[in-house]
Amino acid sequence: MGEYEFHPAANLFPMMTDAELEALGGDMLQNAQREEIILYKGQILDGRNRYRACLLKGINPRFREERTPDPYAFVASANLHRRHLDASQRAMIAANLATLRDGQNKAAGASPDAPTQTDAAKLLEVSRPSVQRARYVKEHGVPDLVDAVKGGDVKVKPAAEFAKAVPPLDQQRLIGEHGSAAAAVKAVQAKADRAAQVMPRKVPDPKPAADRAEARARLDAARATYVATVEAAHLTMTQRTDEIRQVVRRLYVEGLPGLRLLLRSIAAS
Repeated sequence: MGEYEFHPAANLFPMMTDAELEALGGDMLQNAQREEIILYKGQILDGRNRYRACLLKGINPRFREERTPDPYAFVASANLHRRHLDASQRAMIAANLATLRDGQNKAAGASPDAPTQTDAAKLLEVSRPSVQRARYVKEHGVPDLVDAVKGGDVKVKPAAEFAKAVPPLDQQRLIGEHGSAAAAVKAVQAKADRAAQVMPRKVPDPKPAADRAEARARLDAARATYVATVEAAHLTMTQRTDEIRQVVRRLYVEGLPGLRLLLRSIAAS
């Protein structure tokens, strides 16, 4: 019988190391296989490590077919607390889960029914921003950085900040210089913290405020001059109107001689 294939959901969680598989196989030789390997539509959904340990030690594995409506939720539930993963590690798994939904791993047989980013965050009991940071680390971080978060050596938030601040080629160089991804992330974070502490606080420039005050004063003076000019013109027009009325009245009452007399008095004034 040929080897079983792994369901895409099963591949979300990391495999044991060779030493751990050796120890698991040795334990099963002495104490038998305690938990059955879960199959879903002919593929291994849960129990890859048990399956590999059985093959390693020549043990005949025991299987059980599972008809779960949601294979991804089943795997998340079975492995979430068994693995004792921290929030950053779970966020990386959730990012992988959401990536399957996006179709980026369809070549590996991913299901279009894989959870969305929000659903994946809920399944792995992390926040959606944590999943977004994990995805950024996956897409912009070098493999050593990604592995450090998956292994629990670096938290996902500082890892994402490191990936944003440092180009990939420099990421690998810094990791090599500092000996590990964790040390490189701490060094870059410490440098950023020191720069933030010595950066002078920006003092507001008083010149723009003074310029606005001066412009406002000029505008007020121009407005006052305009109002005074209009009022003076109005007064002059009123006076001339009164004079014209007197001319008309004198012409009507006294005739032409009276008009001449009035005009002389106006000219004299």
